[in-house]
Amino acid sequence: MENLNAEETDILIEGDPNRHIEQEDLTFEEKYDRVLGETGGFGWFQMLTVSGFYCGMWSGSWVIYGLTFYELMPKFLCRSTLKGAWESCKPADFC
Repeated sequence: MENLNAEETDILIEGDPNRHIEQEDLTFEEKYDRVLGETGGFGWFQMLTVSGFYCGMWSGSWVIYGLTFYELMPKFLCRSTLKGAWESCKPADFC
C-alpha cells in the first residue's frame, strides 16, 4: 500500500465530480468532517452511546456507579495453608 502525504492529496468536492481542490483550501472543520466520513462516520450507535455517558455523568453519576452491580460475583479460591490446595471459599471467610 502506498503512503499518501495529506498535503499532496487532491480532494474531490462533493456535487462537482470534475473539480478537485488542494488540502490547504479546506478549513479545519471541513478536513475533520472529511476524515470522520472516511473512517466510518459518527452514526446512531455512537450518538446513543455518547449521549448515554453524558446523561450518566450529568445525573450525579448514579447511573454509571450502578453499572458495577451488573457484574457477576467471582468464584473465590482460598488456601488453608501456604502450600495447601486451593479450595472454594466465600467473602465472609477472608473479610
